[in-house]
Amino acid sequence: MAETSSQVYIHIIMVVKHQHHIIPEENRVQLFTYISESLRDKNQRPVIVCGTADHVHILFSLNPNYSVSEVVRELKSNSTTFINKNKWISGRFCWQPSFAAFSYSQSHIETLVCHIRNQEDFHKRISCREEFLMFLKKFNIEYEEEYLFRFPEQEI
Repeated sequence: MAETSSQVYIHIIMVVKHQHHIIPEENRVQLFTYISESLRDKNQRPVIVCGTADHVHILFSLNPNYSVSEVVRELKSNSTTFINKNKWISGRFCWQPSFAAFSYSQSHIETLVCHIRNQEDFHKRISCREEFLMFLKKFNIEYEEEYLFRFPEQEI
């Protein structure tokens, strides 16, 4: 029987819906661990999961039997249930319906891992929105402002 071999790195960004900075700092490591375990449960290989109070970066190696959308849909659903079940916030937690996905080659993984690991420090200098626009520019992705994530600084 033929074996499928692949190494497809996917970087996902998921942003919290409507609210500013609501993923509690004291629960983030637990959330990142939960997302990593959810990836493993779906036969994906997590590399790093990290983020801030308003968004999460997920880098994983995609199993070719799944689409990126399937993986993200599961991650959003499972992590939303996990956060709400644990009552980390008042009210109901939800991710924005959209997400960002970027592919990376093996030669760029180390740099990306460092960037994801240092999210707290990085966001002392630059907003989530500015970071997202930076990725769109880096990957030459055309966009229309009205279809971007809604960031808290836009809702003031």
